[in-house]
Formats: sequence, structure tokens, C-alpha cells
Amino acid sequence: MVNVGLMAAGLVGTCVFVSLSDATIEGELGFAHAERLRSIDAIVDGVEFTGNSLSAAELSLIVAAGVFNGVTVMRREQYKVALARDRSRWFAGARADAAMASVLGVDPLLGRWFLPSDVAPGAAPVAVIGFDIWQRVFDGDSSALGSFVAVNDVRREVVGVMPEGFAFPLHEQLWLPLDVPTSTGPQDRRRYAAFGALGERISERRASVAVASAVRAAGTAAIVDRSAQVRRVQLSAIGGGVGVLVVRTMEVTSFLIYVVACVNAMGLLAGRAIGRLKEIRVRKVVGASTARLLWQFTLEGLVISCISIIVAIPVAVSALGHLEQLVFANIAAAPFWWSFGLSPRAVWIAVTAVPIGSLAVGFLPVIATVGLGAMRGNPRRRSASRALGLGLVLLQTFVCILLSTVALGFLRTLWDRTENSLGFAPDRFLHAQIELPEAATQRDGVFAKVVEDVERAVLAVPGFDGAAVTDFTPGVGTRGAIVRRSDGTTLEVNLSGVSNGFFEVAVPVVTMRWGALAGGLLRDRQAVVTERFLEASDDRHFVFSSAPGLPWRAAGVVGDVTMGSGYQPGDEDPTVFVALRPQRLLSVLLRYADEPFAGAVEEGRKALAAAAPGIEVFEVLALRQVIERNAAGMPMVAQVLLVAASAAAVFAFAGLVGVLGKHTTQARREIGIRRSLGAGVVDIVRQVGGRVWVAALAGVAGGVACSIYVQTLLEGMGLVDAAWIWDAICGAVVLVVAGVCSAGTVFWLMDDSPYGGVRES
Repeated sequence: MVNVGLMAAGLVGTCVFVSLSDATIEGELGFAHAERLRSIDAIVDGVEFTGNSLSAAELSLIVAAGVFNGVTVMRREQYKVALARDRSRWFAGARADAAMASVLGVDPLLGRWFLPSDVAPGAAPVAVIGFDIWQRVFDGDSSALGSFVAVNDVRREVVGVMPEGFAFPLHEQLWLPLDVPTSTGPQDRRRYAAFGALGERISERRASVAVASAVRAAGTAAIVDRSAQVRRVQLSAIGGGVGVLVVRTMEVTSFLIYVVACVNAMGLLAGRAIGRLKEIRVRKVVGASTARLLWQFTLEGLVISCISIIVAIPVAVSALGHLEQLVFANIAAAPFWWSFGLSPRAVWIAVTAVPIGSLAVGFLPVIATVGLGAMRGNPRRRSASRALGLGLVLLQTFVCILLSTVALGFLRTLWDRTENSLGFAPDRFLHAQIELPEAATQRDGVFAKVVEDVERAVLAVPGFDGAAVTDFTPGVGTRGAIVRRSDGTTLEVNLSGVSNGFFEVAVPVVTMRWGALAGGLLRDRQAVVTERFLEASDDRHFVFSSAPGLPWRAAGVVGDVTMGSGYQPGDEDPTVFVALRPQRLLSVLLRYADEPFAGAVEEGRKALAAAAPGIEVFEVLALRQVIERNAAGMPMVAQVLLVAASAAAVFAFAGLVGVLGKHTTQARREIGIRRSLGAGVVDIVRQVGGRVWVAALAGVAGGVACSIYVQTLLEGMGLVDAAWIWDAICGAVVLVVAGVCSAGTVFWLMDDSPYGGVRES
């Protein structure tokens, strides 16, 4: 039963992770032309980009390359949609051209898709809505066609409703018509996403070469090296090659868990077989061949493997169902094609594992008993048996340390990044999302006064002692920029606009270099950078590719502050803070004077609404709530890793105990002889168990070294920053378990038959 449970648990882990991998990179898009549909993504200085990454000039040459039957262009954006009772909500959406429906091969559930006339000058504003908005705004009524919906305060006629489950290209719910300019100048900074249906007999490789040549021929690579590639939509959504590497690593790790389960079963069955030595010897005497005994033990392993599959399949289906609920409850921006059912490949791997598992769990017991223990007068085989046992101890210890500590290292990193992603403690802050009047964004002077009025209004409310306006809005994200360093190389950064008081309110300036910060004042062409930026580019002057001209100068340095899209912890791009620029959608950080007080949300809302005429305030929340909401995927990943770490630890420790018992039991004769010759208990434990402890120590050392190395690769951290303390703790626990198990087995054998070896001789 223990063997069935171990192998079933290993198969469950393998089936779950393989199914997750297939759902991520092999998910069904549900389009008529899905098999030929590809994403066209830019490559800038060797870095893969997704989303809005191609210019209009590049797109025209890509279409002219002739490798696609059709190309659709869009620009992903965020839209504010007016709901009932004067409430608004932001939805992910996109501006799409009239060709999208035909390129994808999908028809609206109601109405039509855009026509070329919808983008003509003077055309009436129209929109196509997703199934979710149709249910929320119009209660699923077919009269929605011809009705109007307010999108960014513009009344648009609804001309179509897309079917349920359609959210192309990722999780969009609203589409507006897009007019792509046919010719643009080199200063045009607009970028678009593009998708194409491969032509007949056109391979993905050939299409990638064609689009790369088109991008280079467009002449937009004056500042940075630009290219492009063609890949499946699912791969583009998870970040290309890096995402695939992470997914495949999950698969390999899950299969390692099954291998550990098989090794555990081998050790346990070998220990059971050693207990049946008398029976095996009698059978050998009466003529049973080694092949016959091997068939018996292999058949036992086959039965165990088959029962394990029968148990594992329904458990894996149930686990995937619970995981799907957890994912969609925590990740609002999940790709629309995710469906966590048991994949056929996972079932095939589980079925294929049956003969492998049966051979694995049946072979070692025969070698440990018939091939070695039952054949006297063969010291080489006895030495080989001991070497095999010590090798299994080393292997089990190594796998135990590697799987457990890598998972624990991820947990520690996720926790740190979730807690410290902003660079300041979030407990004393409220976060408000505001939209300024149109007039406030027309002139810098008016904009600056409105920002000042907003901050002053908050300071007038009892209970608040600080307020700062930023252009960082959860769900919308900061602007990305390419920094060109003085040596000609480039660096990708997050570009965050902040008001004068931002550093006084939230982030302390920890280092002053290259001039005074003047109380937080950010003059034009001056910037405040993070320490991570300095590590990547210790340069006084740098230029943004999006704003060529006079070089920017670092006026101050702050501690590492991660201001990635949607407060997503773990964004490794350095952050550069610049002076706030006019725009309508802004964020406000409100700092409590002391502890959070009752009614703070309502008081903050009133103060902001009264700060300027026409200002709209929505989503006033505690900053910690905003982080938890937008980084909800991190705790979920941590939970999954915690389960994987626990399973790995249980498997490895169970197998380690079994292998230790098996190896020490093989020394039964030696223990009896040493005991009969007068050796002390401590000496016997040291001589017999010492070899086991040395093997375990070698496994711990190898596991810790490999674990730290893997953490530095996958988590982008330095050797000193790795979670080595967890490695050391796990290693110490493993060594203690090894010592206790080996010593306990020696004691048990001495009490069981202290002179058995001498009597047998």
C-alpha cells in the first residue's frame, strides 16, 4: 500500500504538470484558422517583445513579404466602460482592423465585425463588445445591438457581440476600429501587435526570415538593433523562449518526482525481499532460476504500477479541477485558451510509465537478494551490492535536497518580492486611481496646478500627512523605454513619472550622486534612478530612445523600487523616475499620519473629488489590497510550489529511509561478526553507519550546490542572495535523518541476531 501510494502520488504530479504545460503552450484557440495563425513579434537588441511592438512602416513591408494569407493589426489598450448606477470599470481591450475576423476565422455571436467604412473620416464611433461586457452592461439582451456604451466617455454604438470564450489576443473584452497609417515618419512612436495566417506550404522558419528582413528594411533600427520573428500565439503570450523554458522545466521536475517515487518503491521492495531471503534460498535450492524470480518480482512491480495508475488518474483530474478554480479566481488576466483538463499526453506518459515502473521496482530486489545476497563466495558482488546501496543513498539525498530547497528558494523569493516590490512599506498608504479633466492635460501649467491641488487637498484631511501623484496605475503599468548608454549599448527600463513630493512621501533617497536632488524637484532632462540601474549602467549621462536629444542626467539614486506593470513583483527591469507629464489617468498615494483609521477610504475619496472640478475618482483601496489583487498570481504560485516541495520532501525522505534500511540490512553478517568479536556498539555504528553518512553528506553537498546554482539561473539573483539558509537547514535535517536511521537499523539488527553471522559461518 505504501508503494502504491508513493507511485500514485508521483504519477499525479507528473500528470498535473504535463497537463498544465499542454494547457499553456498547446491550448486550443477555437478559431477556424488557428493551426496557421501566428504572432509577429519584434526583437530589440536580442530581447523578445510581445504585444504592441511593430511600427506602421514595418507592418507594411511585412504584409508585402507575401508569406501570410492575411494579416490583422491591433493595438492593445485599456478602456473605461460606464456601468450601471454611474459606476465605471476598466476592461482590457484593443483597437483592431477590419480584417481580424476573417484572418482568425471567427464570426460574432450577434451583429457584425468592423467594416472599412468604420475607420473612414467622420464615421460614427462604433464598438464590438465581448461576452462578459454583454452580460454585465446589457444583461445578455439581444437588444444590445444598436445600443450605446460609453467607452472613455465617448458614446459608441454596439455593432457586434463576440461569442463566449473569445478574448483575442489574450483576455480582451472590447474592440474599437483601428486605422493603421500607410506611411509614417521615423519619429512615429506608435507600435502595434500583428497576427498572420501562414500561407500554404510556408513554414514558420521561412516566415520568420521574411519578417526579420522586412523589419530591417523598414529603417526603424537607427537607435537599437531591431528584428522580428514568427511564433505561435500561445508561445508569444507566455514570453517566448523564456516562458517555454520555464514550462518545460516544470515538466522535467514533475517527472523527477515520479522517478523518486519509483526509487522509493525499489528501496522498500528490496527491503521486503531481504526479509524473504530464507524463502528465496529455498526456492533456489529446489531449482527456481534467477529469471523465474526476476519475473515474480517484476510482476509484483507491474501490479503495483497498474494499481497506481488506477488511483492516480482520478486524483489528477480532481487536482486539475481545483487548480483551475484557484487560477481563475486569482488571475484575472489569464489567457482565454486555458482549460486545465487532463491532457492526452499526460495519460500517455502515465501509461508508458507502467512497464518502466514495474521493471524499476522489480529489478533491484532481485539484484539485492538473488543476484548478490543468496550467492555466497562472491565478494565482488557483495561489494557491488554495497556500492549500489550507497549510490542510492547519495541519489536520494541529492534529489531530496535539490527539489525541496529549490522550491523553498522560490517561496522565499516570491514572498520577498511580494512584500518588498515597491521599495517602501505599503501598510501606511491608500491608493487612488483618478482621471483628470481634458483641459488639465492641454498645458503643463494647468496640469501642474491640478496635481498640486490634489496633493494639497489630501494634506488638509485629518489623518493623512502625505500625498504624491504618479503615472503608475495598477492594471495599466508604467512606460517601457530603451536607454542608450554612452558606450553605445542599450538597456531596457521602466519609466515612471512622479510628482515633486513622491520621494518625500514614499521612497527615501538613499544615495546622492552627481548633484543635489533639490528637495525632490525633478527638472527637465534630470532623472532619479534605482541602484539596480546603476549596477547595469554606472553612467552619468544616458538617452531614452523614445526621447532623443539632450542626454538625461542622473540627479539622485534610490533603493531598488520595482514599479512594474500592475504592481507585479519580480519585474527585473530597472526603474527610472522622471518628471510627471500631462495625462488623464493617474495614481495617487495617500499616506496615513499614523495608523490606518476608520473611514479613510471615504475621506480620501471626498478630498480628491473636491481637489479640482471635473475630476473622477474610482478604486480607492488600501495599497496592500492593490498589491494583493494585482499580484494574486504570486501567492497562487507559492501555494503550488509549497505542495510540490512538500511532496518532494515526503518522497525523498521516505525513499531515503527505505534505502538506508536496505543498505544497513545488507551488513547483517558484518554486524554479527563484529558483535561476536567484541566490538562496541559505538564502533559498530560508526563503522557500518559511517559509510552511509558519508554518502548522505556527498548528496547534501551536491544538492545544495546544484540548488543554489539553479536559483541563480532561474531567479536572476546573485550567489549571496540565494536562499542558502534553507539549503543548509534541509541538509542538516537530511544528515540527522540519515544518522538516526542507520544507527537505529544497526541497533535493531544487533538485538535481532547478534551472533547470526558467526553461527551461519
